Amino acid sequence: MSEFEKLTDKINLIGSPTENEFTENKWELFENTNGIKFPAAYKNFINYYGTGCLCELIWVLNPFSNSKRFNLLSYLEDKKKAFTTFEEITKEKYPYSLFHEGKGILPFAFTDNGDTFYWEITSSKSKEYKILLFDGRELLIEEYSIGFSELLLQILNKSLKTNIINKDDIRGCNFNPLSV
Repeated sequence: MSEFEKLTDKINLIGSPTENEFTENKWELFENTNGIKFPAAYKNFINYYGTGCLCELIWVLNPFSNSKRFNLLSYLEDKKKAFTTFEEITKEKYPYSLFHEGKGILPFAFTDNGDTFYWEITSSKSKEYKILLFDGRELLIEEYSIGFSELLLQILNKSLKTNIINKDDIRGCNFNPLSV
């Protein structure tokens, strides 16, 4: 059984998915236009579940979402503004560069607590990336060398070693699709 199959067995889908079922051609066009190769498990997740909230805490960004708040590229633009503001206020350089021209960190999910998950992309040819979790309240960053599905499984199982996500905030294994 693949990690993605384990994930779908674990998650209870509440309602009907929205903004899902994208063709391989649509993914390929998006990836080629933006200089990124998404992990297969991420594309499978978006194609299966679409846009919505996992365990009443985590919102997985969707590159095709019509909602600015949940659209991956719109979220990236908002983060660029936040990084610039941070650097202007603190006079410090942020420890990572945001995704640009095939390299940098790319957000793929966020929590209701303001934490953000990123892939660290060092090459536009790679399909698997290190995962970074940024604390939304302080400059705390955790690194994970696991895949997308494994990350979500560990969160749902409350076995992810983290000082950022409070295990009490993880409520169930439900996925609630975004109402459109």
